[in-house]
Amino acid sequence: MLKRENLREHLDGFLENVNSTLPEFMELEFEGYFERGFFTSTGEGRGAKKKYALLNEEGELKIVGFEQVRRDWAPIAKNLQRKVLEKVLNRRSDEAASLVMDTVERLKDGEVPVEELRIYSTLTKSPKNTTPPLRTSRQSRRRATRATTSSQRPQSATS
Repeated sequence: MLKRENLREHLDGFLENVNSTLPEFMELEFEGYFERGFFTSTGEGRGAKKKYALLNEEGELKIVGFEQVRRDWAPIAKNLQRKVLEKVLNRRSDEAASLVMDTVERLKDGEVPVEELRIYSTLTKSPKNTTPPLRTSRQSRRRATRATTSSQRPQSATS
């Protein structure tokens, strides 16, 4: 059995053994030793592919597939998710829950700067195929534009 203490001395043999049983186009590689991990599951209870967070020996996070690494989510969501994952993986779930509740209160009270709520992304698909935040943003803009008539728009004076 591979354990942290004997991992390095048995690693090559273990990889060779596993890889000899895999199809030619597949290969298991050692990426690092991670003390803890957080893996998501699908609605059917199976593990979601390529969506996990790992904590290595130095306390560094490796995050794959979560919103934190995506460009089409607001900075507040990405930063909060990273902080929550870090706290959960460091066994500080109570702090993670408090952080979420505090952020929700800041949002409700209007204390979050608009820069943290903006999403900078180029839309390459129909709004029907984008993320919920982008759809909501586009719908809000359309409603605001329809509500403002040309006579209500601010005018600037020019000399």
